[in-house]
Amino acid sequence: MRRSDIDAALRAIYDQIPEVGCVGRCADVCGPIEMHPRERQRIAQAGVPIPPWQEQLDVLARTGDYSCPALIEGRCSVYELRPVICRLWGAAQTLVCPYGCRPAQGGLLSDEDAYGLLAQALAIANPQLDDGAIDRLRRSLANPATRVTMRQYVTRTRLGRPPLPG
Repeated sequence: MRRSDIDAALRAIYDQIPEVGCVGRCADVCGPIEMHPRERQRIAQAGVPIPPWQEQLDVLARTGDYSCPALIEGRCSVYELRPVICRLWGAAQTLVCPYGCRPAQGGLLSDEDAYGLLAQALAIANPQLDDGAIDRLRRSLANPATRVTMRQYVTRTRLGRPPLPG
């Protein structure tokens, strides 16, 4: 699949995510994330290399903290290029912004819809993810236990830090 085709497929997914009226106070919740390789490539081309997810998790396990390298003075330096998972922040039921930022129109996406979009994005041009694997990923991400774990991570680990000024 050509890069332009991958970009178009990702754009179609981005277009399904409601725009959140971000006020830039949520940098304290930017932790380890996974993204499509093309998203990682575009962000790296903008001068911000984001390590692979496993490396991010290793840093978190070793130090007890991980902050996204795209954060500069508490703001995302690649906001227009941010991957699907970051676009879902504040736009999905499980990923609701603790600072009150919400979609301007349309309300929050259901977890099933949100994680379905994430699964779709990760599956683009990925021959290892057949329809069965995508369905398993979608179900796993929509599992209530996974949502509880994600909420606990954000609440206990990330929001335990003092908020950034602003």
